[in-house]
Amino acid sequence: MKYILLIAFVLPTMVSSNTAKVKKPIDSYDFYLATSKGEIILYYDDNTIKARIPLEKGIKNGKANSYYSDGSKKSERYYVNGKIDGTSKGWYNSGKLKGKEAIKNGVRHGYRESYYESGVKKEVVLYENGEPIDINMYHEDGSVLYSKDYR
Repeated sequence: MKYILLIAFVLPTMVSSNTAKVKKPIDSYDFYLATSKGEIILYYDDNTIKARIPLEKGIKNGKANSYYSDGSKKSERYYVNGKIDGTSKGWYNSGKLKGKEAIKNGVRHGYRESYYESGVKKEVVLYENGEPIDINMYHEDGSVLYSKDYR
């Protein structure tokens, strides 16, 4: 038998001096007690969802997303046993890719790329165990701004 426990923290706010207090959700936590799975949901002041973070046995596990206040996706990360692991991505409010990076067990390992909103590459950095070993930065016209190889 599954039991669901929903805990919501609320903060009363005054709408005006002539109205009653309105309860507004700040954060909510939804846990399935039998499997210890659930998620943390964070909200903006207007009650739109700011982030959804999956939990397993109280630890971040799975795909976590954050959102702009208009509901469009801002970022995506994958967690394994509480640490970021995999390719993380971020987007501009326009929906265009802002950047992506490879993370292994909570440490940058692989390429991190960022882009101008026009789609042109802004920066490419190669990491090895958290240390940058190759950096390339570009102007928006695509010309090289800076380049350094630490190998």
